[in-house]
Amino acid sequence: MAKLERRRPRWLPGLAVLLALVLAGCGPSGTDGGQHQEHAAQPAHDMEAMGIQPIEATGARAPRLTLTATPDSMGGFNLRVGMANFRLAPEHTGDRPVAGEGHLHLYVDGTKHTRLYGRWFYLDGLTPGAHTLRVEAVANNHAPYHRDGEPVFAITAVQAG
Repeated sequence: MAKLERRRPRWLPGLAVLLALVLAGCGPSGTDGGQHQEHAAQPAHDMEAMGIQPIEATGARAPRLTLTATPDSMGGFNLRVGMANFRLAPEHTGDRPVAGEGHLHLYVDGTKHTRLYGRWFYLDGLTPGAHTLRVEAVANNHAPYHRDGEPVFAITAVQAG
């Protein structure tokens, strides 16, 4: 009786590498587990260590953000980001910076939660208590936009549960 030989598929080593990257925090949600504090010198993903410097925008052309959080009747919060001088361009994420376009990073209590590619976002799963929500404008290459040396962001507080 012939013994069947089991071969490992050629794509299996590539899958192992991809899985390792996802587990290391480079997954599709965009979360990185990095800490980000108000005006912190070390931005999430440590962009400066990666050679990505903040983009200074000045005067009337500098991006401006607002953030509102409205409790949802089913729980959680509906977040709305207002923008001026800033265009969301998810199709260019990872590309070279273009003045005034990019995407947003959402932080919950100083920890990066996700990327935002739209003005509205439903946020749930917060533990009961007070939380600080912050959105930050970043360029296509994830470099933070700065105005007068400070990150361009909007912040609001919510009370969950």
